[in-house]
Formats: sequence, structure tokens, C-alpha cells
Amino acid sequence: VGIGMKSSSNNTLENNTANLNGNGIYMDHSSNYNTLESNTANLNDDVGVGMDHSNNNTLENNTANLNDWGGIYLSSSSNNTLTNNTANSNSHGIHFYDTDNNKIACNRVQNNTQYGFRLYNADNNNIACNLVQNNTERGFYIHSGSTGNNVNYNNIIENGNYNATSGGWEWQFYIEQYNPVEAKHNYWGAGMNNSTIDASIYDDEEGGWGEVEFYPFETEPVPCAPIPEEPPAFTTTDAAIALQIAAGSRPPDLRWDVSGDKRVTSLDALMILHAEWGTVDLS
Repeated sequence: VGIGMKSSSNNTLENNTANLNGNGIYMDHSSNYNTLESNTANLNDDVGVGMDHSNNNTLENNTANLNDWGGIYLSSSSNNTLTNNTANSNSHGIHFYDTDNNKIACNRVQNNTQYGFRLYNADNNNIACNLVQNNTERGFYIHSGSTGNNVNYNNIIENGNYNATSGGWEWQFYIEQYNPVEAKHNYWGAGMNNSTIDASIYDDEEGGWGEVEFYPFETEPVPCAPIPEEPPAFTTTDAAIALQIAAGSRPPDLRWDVSGDKRVTSLDALMILHAEWGTVDLS
């Protein structure tokens, strides 16, 4: 562990870097009423920031990217507040396990290779005003009796795979339990409507599970959440960045995946060059 807290309460961890460990920052055994602010926990073998049996903590403005398993992980931990954190390019972005009554707001959860948010037997959490974008398998994955959660006023954009037949993304939201989930007043991406949003949700119609209540929904990005990222205005500099990512000298970032194969290779660099020359339209 880069920074470990065991049975430790009322501490402040600020402006630390905990990279390339097993776990970056980890609190357990009733480590309560701590504040973690503006820390960086990247490229760890397990999780960036983890919490086990620890309550009433505040995580704010932390970065947990490129960790092998998860960006932020809470297990059996309640009444915590997570605001303005970034959990990008991990396997799981933010994962709750047996974790209740937490407030999660204004976080960026993008480009994770499996899920953006995963809730396993997690109850009564308020998940609002977050950006959940371009996560490879699912934006939200809620299962195993997670009840009473409010997933409202988030920007949920282009998670999973695009289905040209239905016009939906499979799967922006995936429920694997019989309990219903409220997901109202979310923005689901440009041009999404009732039918395409429904097609991007796996619930009672697809799997015989509970229902995701998504109506009403927003037709413009939710202003309380981080602004959705637009595709970069590609230049020769972007082609060089794509080559660096492909060669492994720069961390992965799927914003430069213009080919749509969920990785950045020399093909993306070549396509970016052609776009800059005007011979390819990437729109």
C-alpha cells in the first residue's frame, strides 16, 4: 500500500502521490471522519483509493486513473462523500460493495475498460451530477439487491457498444436484479430519445429483471455535472500523441481512438493525419 490507514480517524491527506503500488491509498478497520483531498493514486496493481469498513469520510478532488482493478472502491462503508474525483481508464471506475448511504457527486468516470459505476448489494446511495462516458462494457452496472439508490441528473454518454439497428448503446445502464432502479433526469447523449434510451438499458424487457425508471430524461447535458468531452480538434500533434500511446510511452487515453476499436494504435495516428490533411472525415 502506498498510504495505509488502519483504525485511524480524523486525519487529513492532501496533495499526496501514491502511484505504482499494490493499492494506492487504503483505509480500513473503522478509519472514520478522514478527509482525502487532491491526492493522486494512479497505475496501482489493485485500486487507486480504497475504503473497507470505514464511514463518514470525504474524498474530494482526487485522481485515480489507470489502476489495474478499480479507481475508487468502497466495501462495507457508509455515509461517505465523493465529490469532484476522477476515476478514468481503470477496469472499474467506482465500485460499491455492501456499501450504503453515500453521496457521489460531480465525479468524472470515463474510459474504464469494464464499468463506470458498479453497485453490488449497495443501498440508498445518491449518485447525482456525474459524468459517465465511454466506458467499454457498461456505464452503470447495478445488481445483487441494490435498493433505494437514486441515479439522477448525470451525463451518461456512449457507454458500451453502439447498436446501429436500435440506435442505442449496449449498455449504458445494466440492471441484474429484480429490484427497480430510479434513473431519472439523466442526459443520455446527443439525439437520444425515448426509444434509443430504452434500447441502451438492460432491464426487465431484456433479461426479466427489475425495471429502470428513466423517464423523464434531459435533452441537454446536465449543467451540475462535468461537461461531456467533445472529440479533439485533431492536428499533427494529436497524431504524435496517438503514436506515443501506441508505443507505450504515454498512458492510454481513448480520446485518440478514432477507429473505434477501443484501443489506440498507429492506425489511429494515420487516420488523424489524414483528417488534418482533409482526406478523412472523422465526424
